[in-house]
Amino acid sequence: MSYNQIQCNVIPVDVFKIKRGCPHCGTKQLLESKKRFRTNANGKKVDIWMIYGCQTCDYTYNLPVYERVSPQSISRDDYEKFLASDEELLMKYGTNKELFQRNKAEISQESTYEFQVNGDVKHVICKLEQTEEEVILQIDNQTGQKLRDDKLVAGILGVSRTKAKEYIQNERIQVEMI
Repeated sequence: MSYNQIQCNVIPVDVFKIKRGCPHCGTKQLLESKKRFRTNANGKKVDIWMIYGCQTCDYTYNLPVYERVSPQSISRDDYEKFLASDEELLMKYGTNKELFQRNKAEISQESTYEFQVNGDVKHVICKLEQTEEEVILQIDNQTGQKLRDDKLVAGILGVSRTKAKEYIQNERIQVEMI
């Protein structure tokens, strides 16, 4: 048997959604970014948060980006972007897994991502259907989310999750995280 390799990057498309207890709803709810930063300067310290809102009610949650830091520790350019709720800066911080871990914020599996594939997917599907060749998918998961192999294979190859599970169980496809 010969092997074919495909490299793929999993890239966030939007700011991560989070799951968090909502005091108004009384249960864990999905919170979505309001696509804004909130800044507060108090004396010689600055606080900056990303604003999230419950999808069910009007509850808002401020996810700390910087807390009680010296204004000099943030570049003037970035500070201006925080004040303007710059989209690029929102993506930078809103997809930073370490920021969410530091704040004990659970990243929702409903967060959206896309695949950048280096290789001919149609050619691979033909090989899987017509030959006994195995395929190795090398995946760089830049979202930091735990994604199931069958979901990744289905998304990358554009096949059903049932077909993806079949390929994996029959060892036709191997998934390697890089």
